[in-house]
Amino acid sequence: MESNLGGALRCAAVDREKSRRSEAFSRVLVTAATVVAALTCFTSGATAAAPEELSLSGVAPATPAELGAFLGRTVESNTFALRPMSNSNQCLDVYASGQGPWVQAWTCNGQANQQWYFVWYDNTHNWEVRSADTWCVDSRNGRGESLEHQPCNGTASQRFNVYPIDSALVFESATRPNQVWDVYDQGRGTIVQLWDYNRTPNQRWKNS
Repeated sequence: MESNLGGALRCAAVDREKSRRSEAFSRVLVTAATVVAALTCFTSGATAAAPEELSLSGVAPATPAELGAFLGRTVESNTFALRPMSNSNQCLDVYASGQGPWVQAWTCNGQANQQWYFVWYDNTHNWEVRSADTWCVDSRNGRGESLEHQPCNGTASQRFNVYPIDSALVFESATRPNQVWDVYDQGRGTIVQLWDYNRTPNQRWKNS
């Protein structure tokens, strides 16, 4: 009888220990789930707070009068150097001293292959950007590819919407909305390409 009673007491003690351990484990699981839920909420909140994609949609490009006022001189009768705000020592330049075909950002040197002027098209309300030898900047290769220096032929890939934004100019492709002149690698490169507008200094140009 005593043996049976002792065995029953031992079993009860084991059951209590199992119950205690099970409760402790449950508390650990609840705590872990709470931490995961909190981290999930934090992450979701951070994602929800991310800024919207920048866009030029709805922004009116400059007319000749507006661009002339911004530049401080007549647009079509003057040539300009164009400098990316990411590096004021660089200028928009026709590769190989004007032989091309690429357009790049290169150390300013005052040469003719770094001089540009604007030609307005009233029927389409956009611009050609021409070098001093009357050839045009051409974006025919599209996003992520170098701009070219090509004979002006009236094609849409040689037309750009020009926006005075934050005391600088932004040049948007007339055929690819929201893709603009961009100095490769956040301004650390020399290639000038079309890229998605993001308002960084390597997409904004000053005249001189």
